[in-house]
Amino acid sequence: MQRFGVLLGALPSAAEMGSWSADEVRNLARERAAALAALGVTVNLAPVVDVGSGPGIGTRSFSDDPVVVTTHGVAFAEGVLEGGLVPVAKHFPGHGRANADSHTELATTPGLEELRMVDLLPFGLVPEGSAVMVGHLAVPGLTDGVPASLSATAVTGILRDEMGFDGVVVTDDLSMGAVAQLVDVPSAARLALIAGADLLMVGTARERGSGGLESGRGVGRWIAGPALVR
Repeated sequence: MQRFGVLLGALPSAAEMGSWSADEVRNLARERAAALAALGVTVNLAPVVDVGSGPGIGTRSFSDDPVVVTTHGVAFAEGVLEGGLVPVAKHFPGHGRANADSHTELATTPGLEELRMVDLLPFGLVPEGSAVMVGHLAVPGLTDGVPASLSATAVTGILRDEMGFDGVVVTDDLSMGAVAQLVDVPSAARLALIAGADLLMVGTARERGSGGLESGRGVGRWIAGPALVR
């Protein structure tokens, strides 16, 4: 998804860039980041470092080869940093081989041991200064049927403790179908913060009018109160 395509021109898809050299990817990312920075943008929700083009990912993935995804994803993130923005590698722990599109329903990934051998590799090598977006992905044997974005075993246990990531963790959109079929946005926000997220993303208002506004206020009161201790 390219929000500034009209202003700056559309970028090639990641699938197309998968055939480029890492230097070419880095240079393009640097140029686009610099152009975005000139417009006042500070964060780029890219690169997608999902291995594979499963439902909801498609041409946003560089490749189904974890080596290509890692080298090109790292190069893209480096270019974004060099251009003056914060890159966000997504969607941890890997959406590329999940069985569904998390925009509409909870998606399930391969098991944790398989993720460790394939899908987690790019996330382990993101450059210093990058953030990571956690997806709404159920991991058999790890998250007990809940999205990784709401799971402390995924965010704190795997990403933070096992992989040693100490940067900013942001959720995918908490109003997406994968979460909405389980809990409302305020509840999802609470669970995500407890799981270890630093930033919450809500891209679509599911609750309309004053109800949605009051939900937002409720989350704010809960965060400001004693219920959350980190």
